[in-house]
Amino acid sequence: MPSPSTSRCVNPAPSRTDDLRLVIVPDVRRRADHAVVAVRFEGEWLILDNRHLALVNAIETQHYSPLFVMDHRGVAEFNIAEFRR
Repeated sequence: MPSPSTSRCVNPAPSRTDDLRLVIVPDVRRRADHAVVAVRFEGEWLILDNRHLALVNAIETQHYSPLFVMDHRGVAEFNIAEFRR
């Protein structure tokens, strides 16, 4: 059973569609493209990466260089200014 803090991060309430994104990144360490989930929680972007089974702050994921972002509006090329909103 997930801990209350984990459940709260993955499924925050109230939920906003602007706070959840699927991000396609080339993982330079593995030399392969990879999808991660990004969720904004308490003003910070957190990355859920199933390869590492971890939820980490986006600032700590320096080995990723995002290419595309998918959200409720569709698919777009990654734009750091847009992601920081």
